Amino acid sequence: MSTARPIGVSVLAVLYFIAVAFYAVMLAMFIGSPGTLTAVLNSISPEGVGPSMLLTMGRALTIYFAIMIVVIGAVAWGMWTLKNWARWFTILITAISLGVTVVGVSSLMSSFTIVGLCVELVRIGLCVVILWYLFTPTVRAAFKGNSTSLA
Repeated sequence: MSTARPIGVSVLAVLYFIAVAFYAVMLAMFIGSPGTLTAVLNSISPEGVGPSMLLTMGRALTIYFAIMIVVIGAVAWGMWTLKNWARWFTILITAISLGVTVVGVSSLMSSFTIVGLCVELVRIGLCVVILWYLFTPTVRAAFKGNSTSLA
C-alpha cells in the first residue's frame, strides 16, 4: 500500500532538485568561467564567509560541486520517493543549520543591522517550521512505508 506524498515533502524535494541545478550551474561556471563564478558568489553574499571559503578551494571546488550534486540529488530523490533516510538527513541538516544560525545571531551583535537580524530570524523560523513539519504524524506516516531503517 502506497502512502500519498504530503505537499510539503514535495516542496522540499523540489527545492533539493533546484539546489542540484544550482550546483550544476556553479560547476559549469567554475569550469567555463571562474571569474564569473567569483562575481556570482560575491554578489550572493558580499560579506559572507561561504563565498570566500569556496573560492579558496581552488581546483577542489570541482570535486565539491560534484559531490554536492550527487548527495543533494540522492536526497531529493529520497524525499520524492519517501525514503525515511532522506527525511532524517533533512532533519539533521536543518538542525545543524538552526544551531549555526542561532550561534551566528550572537556575532550579529558586533555589526548589528535590522536587515541582518530579520534575515537571521527568518532562517531560524524556517528551520523550526521544517523540523516541526518533518515530525508531524502525517509526514512520519508517509515515510514509514518506505523505510529500511531510522523508523
